[in-house]
Amino acid sequence: PTTQAVFSSQLGSGRSTLGMVIASIVKAAQMINKLNKMVEAGMAERSWADNIIKSKFEDPLPSADNKDPFLRGEFDVIKQLLERFPETKAGKTLADKMIDINGPPPEGFGMQNLRKSIIQMKYKYDASTEDKQTVWKTMIINYLERYFYIICFATYVRQNANVGFEKTFVNWLDEHKELRGMIE
Repeated sequence: PTTQAVFSSQLGSGRSTLGMVIASIVKAAQMINKLNKMVEAGMAERSWADNIIKSKFEDPLPSADNKDPFLRGEFDVIKQLLERFPETKAGKTLADKMIDINGPPPEGFGMQNLRKSIIQMKYKYDASTEDKQTVWKTMIINYLERYFYIICFATYVRQNANVGFEKTFVNWLDEHKELRGMIE
């Protein structure tokens, strides 16, 4: 939890942002565990720890975007994921918070916001000619897959951080084979 991570991007591309989001998810889960251990050791009150966890890792950042279902990440495949696997709701909340923190200002650092990128590609798809739509459709699908897997990863991290990641994410996905089929 105390390890610092530095990311550098010359273009603010999705790959740098993805790395930042993944690192933030792991760090957040470690901090949640550390707060819970402080409570168990009698070093902190449960209500204090719960307030920090809620405000830092669970409450969405205040934003006008929260009014738009698509900007909240309510895409059909994501809604199906949350419905079929309720444990992913906490993972989505954590993933969304870390996406917002690492995204463009005013909430983030100026990098790409994955949910907004999906919408932007959809606008480009709708406005382009048929021959160009294939490119935009491929990008939309790529971003949706990324978002789906980030939610799955955040769910995995929340479930496995307290045991030191004894199980790998790939093993976790193998145990949840239906997830790969859903995203396909």
